[in-house]
Amino acid sequence: MDVKTDQASIEKKFEELLTLAKENGYAIGLGHIHSKHTPEVLSAFLPRLQNEEEVEFVTLSELLKPLKKSSTVTQKRFRH
Repeated sequence: MDVKTDQASIEKKFEELLTLAKENGYAIGLGHIHSKHTPEVLSAFLPRLQNEEEVEFVTLSELLKPLKKSSTVTQKRFRH
């Protein structure tokens, strides 16, 4: 999200992340604490995201739970 560290680039990446989430049903963003503008952009972006009915923040482990369950079922099938 913040390879380019200027505020405009980070804002653009947040917009792209939101678009990806809406198109694919999920998106994963990674920011770095060393970036001066990432926390600022995130703070400004959060209120907007809270008004988006299609957007929900979850941890990576929550996002992967359905995949893990599917994998467990597949593994059980192949064992028998």
